[in-house]
Amino acid sequence: MRRIRKARALARAPAILALSVALASAVQAQTSSVRGKVADAAGLPIANARLSILGTALTAQSRADGTFELRSVPAGRQTVRAQHIGYHVAAQSVEVHAGEAVEVGFVL
Repeated sequence: MRRIRKARALARAPAILALSVALASAVQAQTSSVRGKVADAAGLPIANARLSILGTALTAQSRADGTFELRSVPAGRQTVRAQHIGYHVAAQSVEVHAGEAVEVGFVL
């Protein structure tokens, strides 16, 4: 009796593994990105500003032209924060939709 149960459980293992991989892919496909630009009050780009999604470990750094992209952002309402030494900290709330990119701009 036990051998039959073990055999059935082992026979189901590939199907369970395939389902797990499919679900993980579906969850990953529902992540999005937040991108934009960081500038100062004069409109000049700010390089090396730190951007983050509050409540997550997601961070990015702005490029020399002030642009940035935060990838794998979960869908839903998110708060994006931008900061750089010598400037004010700024935060904006954005609605992130699955599989889409959200544009946001910061003036520090």
